[in-house]
Amino acid sequence: MNDFLRARNALFRDLTFRFVVGGVAAEGKHDDLSLSIQGAYELDTGQKTIAFRVRKLIFNGYELPDTTVRDLERQVDLSINTKKLVSFLEPTELKQEEGKLTIRMKLNF
Repeated sequence: MNDFLRARNALFRDLTFRFVVGGVAAEGKHDDLSLSIQGAYELDTGQKTIAFRVRKLIFNGYELPDTTVRDLERQVDLSINTKKLVSFLEPTELKQEEGKLTIRMKLNF
């Protein structure tokens, strides 16, 4: 995942993402700046997508407010839209474990 994100956007160059039990953790440092993001992937059954929700955003040791978190989610969309990948796949289940994200999908013909 890290290589994929870094190849597409230099913004991710100094961040390292890890799948942990129940979510995703990202940490990075550039010069004197540090950033920590804790979040999780969630099924959005209405949109039939996998949304990424930030739960906590820490910049230089300070937890940032929800308004900043939501603004980050709008600016940097880490959601997975399976319809853009293959139109007939629909996500039905997610499992977030140490080191991996498992997505169960069903076929819609």
